Amino acid sequence: MQKNLALSNIFCYTYHMTFDALCIGSLTMDTFFIGGDIQHSIEQINQSERAFLFPVGDKITVESIVQHTGGGAANVASSLKKLGLDVGIISTIGMDNFAEIIMKELHEKDINTTHVQQITGENSSQSVVLMSDAGDRTVMHYKLTKGDILAPLRDKDTQAKMLYIGHIHESAGILNNEVLSWKERSSGAKIMWNPGKTQFKEGVMAHKNLLNKVHTLILNTEELELFIGTATEIKPAKDILKHTTIINTDAYPNTLHNHKSLVQKLLNIGVQQVIVTGGNQGAFLYSSNNNDTLYIPPSPIKPTSTLGAGDAFSAGVVGAAHYGLDAATQMRWGAANAEEVIQIFGAQEGQLSRAQMSQ
Repeated sequence: MQKNLALSNIFCYTYHMTFDALCIGSLTMDTFFIGGDIQHSIEQINQSERAFLFPVGDKITVESIVQHTGGGAANVASSLKKLGLDVGIISTIGMDNFAEIIMKELHEKDINTTHVQQITGENSSQSVVLMSDAGDRTVMHYKLTKGDILAPLRDKDTQAKMLYIGHIHESAGILNNEVLSWKERSSGAKIMWNPGKTQFKEGVMAHKNLLNKVHTLILNTEELELFIGTATEIKPAKDILKHTTIINTDAYPNTLHNHKSLVQKLLNIGVQQVIVTGGNQGAFLYSSNNNDTLYIPPSPIKPTSTLGAGDAFSAGVVGAAHYGLDAATQMRWGAANAEEVIQIFGAQEGQLSRAQMSQ
């Protein structure tokens, strides 16, 4: 059984409104265990991988515990609200104390929760994050998969200028049908999509009908490879950056991943623009109506934590697009937002306001 939390006497909003943006995705309670014995439990297990190793039955002492509301929907919605958008969330939560904390935080930020559904008898999504002081982390995650997260899209009163879709577990058939039906009733709306593991397993062709309606697809390099089913090549940066506009003057790596042939498959299907992020590789924007690729080099700032950086980048892009700003500015807003977030612990800390973006 599921119920809409807008019916609660403390969670009451108006149904009949057009949002600047609706964010579909997860709501989680994230608990961080930081430092202490975790610091001394990291071991190199091969040339490329390290792991936290704990003896079975041992008691691990930590230095501090921190809890934050998280999940892609919450992180992106929080940032869009700071950028001045009227924003709502489409998601599910359980029937537990964490649900109350999550909803309280969202309402304190004036984020609309009309379309957040509470699933009776279930726990909310949550993560336990083991984290060293240096930022190394391993995440143990429980995901609430019950409930019909996309049900609000069937309501004719669910209207938005932009629909941001984050990581959700729905299969291609359900996701394509629900979003495309909504898009038919919302012809002027833009769809911005950051797919997740379920979609990557199904592959790009399973989602071609939806991709044909997507304005902006946002992935990192690994996600792009999984979605297309092909690895990228690493080439000298000077070769990759030919016929590419470099947005700022920060230094870039000597070698970069060559995304072009993989991205072209997405553009051929009908995606209007594809953004590929790469952490210390920087980020690229490829457009269907412009042969000039955009590239923004990586931030020179050493991160305190990369938690929430991808969501911050996505929110910057969505926010700039909402205000009708050009592709280069969308990339600048995304990069600036992510750069601030990585300097402060917490996925929603450091998110920039519209005034800060304009400085």
